[in-house]
Amino acid sequence: MSELCVKEIKLIAEHLVHYERLDAAFEKLDEALGCTADSPLFKAVWECFEDHTKVVAQLVGDREGWIEWYVRENECGAKGMAAGYDGVVMPVKTLSDLVRLIEIGRARA
Repeated sequence: MSELCVKEIKLIAEHLVHYERLDAAFEKLDEALGCTADSPLFKAVWECFEDHTKVVAQLVGDREGWIEWYVRENECGAKGMAAGYDGVVMPVKTLSDLVRLIEIGRARA
């Protein structure tokens, strides 16, 4: 199996920290200034984050888009959604769970 190296796992972890910081900052901006998802600033920043997500995914071999799914749909594991392949799914609640999912996908390629 093609396992992610420490550098790749650190890259994903750092990316998730960036997400949490951006999310918290925009929450404060929304409270203070009404900076909603429709604002040009919000759109510009989050488009850059989405591009960064794609670059990180490419660097770590996430061909299935699991990092994007983990952040957007699974709310960084807070929803505890299940994912997997060929009907075999597992809850994805932590970075370790996400890494395992990416490793399974890389081994399938």
